[in-house]
Amino acid sequence: MNTEKEIMRKRNRKAVLILLLSSLFTIMFLSSIQAGTFDDLKTLNATNEENCCDEVNSNPITEQPKLGNNPNGEKLFKANCSACHIPWTEATGPALKGARDRWIENSSEENFYKFIKNSQKVIDSGDPYANKLYNKYQKTRMNSQNLSNEDIDDIFEYIEG
Repeated sequence: MNTEKEIMRKRNRKAVLILLLSSLFTIMFLSSIQAGTFDDLKTLNATNEENCCDEVNSNPITEQPKLGNNPNGEKLFKANCSACHIPWTEATGPALKGARDRWIENSSEENFYKFIKNSQKVIDSGDPYANKLYNKYQKTRMNSQNLSNEDIDDIFEYIEG
């Protein structure tokens, strides 16, 4: 009977070890994406920078665009944005390169900052551009971000290169 218990313990230990290792590899993979390792995503279609919400450019990206040199912006982008956004192409959310200009053109710079801090509030206010984005991205609400306007400026300085 002790032998059966020992065999079961060994099997359980192996199963737990396999589960831990697979979890570790998953975390490492997701961290590499969140840390800005976008090489595997280069073939995604680029967002049409003139109008983010109407159509997608059918030309695949062949080179990763250069990002800016703002260490704080890079750190904040990786911590707060990279899970859903890729600077130069659509992902869960729109491409961020050119986003400030699109907001100014279609709404206001004030709403650009407000949307990043609390997208639902801007959507609920009836802003047409916020609602257009919300509807385009399957009514996925962007998480509220606890960022200052200066933090947002740093992020976009990094993104714009």
